[in-house]
Amino acid sequence: MLLLDPASGALLVQEAPSEGTGAQGRLQVGDEIVAIDGVDVRGADRDEIHRRLRGVVGTPVELTVVRAGTIERVVVVRAPYRRKKAKHP
Repeated sequence: MLLLDPASGALLVQEAPSEGTGAQGRLQVGDEIVAIDGVDVRGADRDEIHRRLRGVVGTPVELTVVRAGTIERVVVVRAPYRRKKAKHP
C-alpha cells in the first residue's frame, strides 16, 4: 500500500505484505518512490501516480526508490488491484 504524504508530497511505501507484488519486487516499508518507469513523480498528484502505475496485469513496472539515503531500482509485476477490506467491529 502506498501513501502520498500531504505535507511533503512524498510517495511512501506504507505496507509491503509478503503476498503482494511490492514485496516480491523487494519494496520495503518506508521506501520513497521517486520515479515510475523513469519518470520523476516527486510532487505528482494522486491521479498522475495512478496513471503511471496502471498497466496490463503481468507487465513489469520499474520503480526508483530512495531507501536509507540510497537510490535503488525495483521492478514489480503489475497485478489486479484489490482494495483493502474495511474492518468492521
